[in-house]
Amino acid sequence: MDDNIKEAVIECKCGSSALTVADGKAILYVQCGCEDCRQALQWGHMKGGVEPDPLPQLYYLRSDIVDVKGKDYMKAFKIREDGRSTRIFCIKCYSVLGVDHPAYQSNVFMNFPKHCNNGGDLSIPLVA
Repeated sequence: MDDNIKEAVIECKCGSSALTVADGKAILYVQCGCEDCRQALQWGHMKGGVEPDPLPQLYYLRSDIVDVKGKDYMKAFKIREDGRSTRIFCIKCYSVLGVDHPAYQSNVFMNFPKHCNNGGDLSIPLVA
């Protein structure tokens, strides 16, 4: 095993739910201005979650999830019935733990560190 690979915990703001990933080093960092992200983060904020930034920072991590805490507090959510992105929210604090999309082919998932507690290595530079 590579000594540089470190597990990371991605936890909701209230501590009720968390995902542990085998490799917590982000592989891509971008800012997003799309309608789906804006609407989903605003919906979470209206429910009591963190107020979103106009261009939220998002990171892609490998989707090798090795542990799940508080699954009963997690809910999969699509902003629209025909939406492609599925977001995992904590139903107590409306933190976003991760986002999946069919294009990711189960290889990565997207994370908004402002909207959760991400214990991973997010030192990768912004690319877009």
